Amino acid sequence: KNHIGLHLFFVYCDQDESDKFVKEWKATGKRLDMGKSCVRIKKLEDIPLEVVARLFKRTTAARFVKAYEAVLSESAKKKIARNRAKRG
Repeated sequence: KNHIGLHLFFVYCDQDESDKFVKEWKATGKRLDMGKSCVRIKKLEDIPLEVVARLFKRTTAARFVKAYEAVLSESAKKKIARNRAKRG
């Protein structure tokens, strides 16, 4: 590979967050090469760390889990519900 991949799963799960992230990144003037959740960069200096830091600060564990569960298949959701019921 000729790039470093920064995988941001939460950006994939939440379209509003994705839009905000892209807007903030582009406002820095740095090139954005991004798939659905993977940002490809050539050098670490190419990452606007303040943008990534803001994303991480906005992404609470509760928001991440909620977004993750929203994209799971129905069978996976049922399995999670069963496991939670077992734990009480």
